[in-house]
Amino acid sequence: MKRLLLILLAFVCIHCEMDAQQDANYTAYMYNGLVLNPAYAGSTEAISTMAYYRYQWANIESAPRTFAISGHGRFARNAGLGLFLENDVIGVHNRMTLKVSYSYRIRVGQKGNLSLGIQGGFLSFSSNFQNIDFLQDEDDDLLTGSQSRFNPNFGAGIFYYTDRLYFGIAVPHLMQTELLDPATSIEPQSAQRHHFLMNGGIVFATSRDFRIRPSFMLRALPGEAPYSLDLNLNFIIRSALTLGVSHRLEDSLSFLLSYQFNKNLKAGYAYDYPMTDISYFKAATHDFFIGYDFGFDNDKVLSPRFF
Repeated sequence: MKRLLLILLAFVCIHCEMDAQQDANYTAYMYNGLVLNPAYAGSTEAISTMAYYRYQWANIESAPRTFAISGHGRFARNAGLGLFLENDVIGVHNRMTLKVSYSYRIRVGQKGNLSLGIQGGFLSFSSNFQNIDFLQDEDDDLLTGSQSRFNPNFGAGIFYYTDRLYFGIAVPHLMQTELLDPATSIEPQSAQRHHFLMNGGIVFATSRDFRIRPSFMLRALPGEAPYSLDLNLNFIIRSALTLGVSHRLEDSLSFLLSYQFNKNLKAGYAYDYPMTDISYFKAATHDFFIGYDFGFDNDKVLSPRFF
């Protein structure tokens, strides 16, 4: 009976996560701005690629797992292109997302850049209810077979940056679409809604070998979920080792580690401990990422970027 109650509670938590979260949450998003904003495409001096794996609530069976790959670069003097592919699995639900981003950069003053970005793609959402082990035979009548939806998606954003600071606003979903068929689903509330994201940060150099990077991110899903605010603080040592801490207010506390092996290769890890009721299960979250930048020209990169 105790195990049954735990399983049921875990299912409720995952269900609530799907309704409120909508998109996968990445703890180490500050290392790849394309996750949040299409205007980030082409903002670096190289073709930047990254692979990302997130294992959320690791001690809970069928908890969310996300794998994503991305790449972006500048293909003209003022234009950038980006590609983002993500597979998100939560229990019997599977979501595949593909986004193609385009950005146009406008020079602002001597050091500033304002990038305007748009993105287009699709979201494929499927649910295989045949994989559920029902507690009673009559429960099988509630959910049978499989469901799938294929929806187009468009987004937009703006991104301002210099070598020391950045600020961006993005709307990843301009279209509101149903994820499950309202005519057949017992979850008609499962839908993709408008998101609003705002983030920013600045880098302070206290010495030649030590920098501090505070940053924030605000998520808004008006009328659907409470506002979410992240406060982050990263310490960059000798332009290679980064140690960070992040607090999602009333939700989680995270610790981050990354290392820049050279100008091209970096890797990192983030540990996310929940501060909500899900902490009863000791269900921490683990994020892993590795990135590689192609085409760095040592004569061109005069001042390294730290975001």
